[in-house]
Amino acid sequence: MALDFLTDKEVLEEIVEKLVSKRKKLKLTQKEVAQRAGISFRTVQALEAGGNCTVLNLIAIIRSLGELSALSALMDSSLKASRSLSPKEVHEKNRRKK
Repeated sequence: MALDFLTDKEVLEEIVEKLVSKRKKLKLTQKEVAQRAGISFRTVQALEAGGNCTVLNLIAIIRSLGELSALSALMDSSLKASRSLSPKEVHEKNRRKK
């Protein structure tokens, strides 16, 4: 699907549809995704119901489903980390920065 021809809302709907599909493929509940991502269950529930969330929460959800590499096309190759962090490690690291 050519995302260039979709509205921003439609792009978000496509992303959410893919994330829900991945979550179900992994046999995870919304609550389990929330726990893995270090965010509230209501955030995951709202996003899947067509609501909005912050970019940070969206990244946390994508990471919790093991799909962070899908964003690699946006990233410069020089940003490669020496080791990847677990969703929990990232959540804790983000908390310390606040």
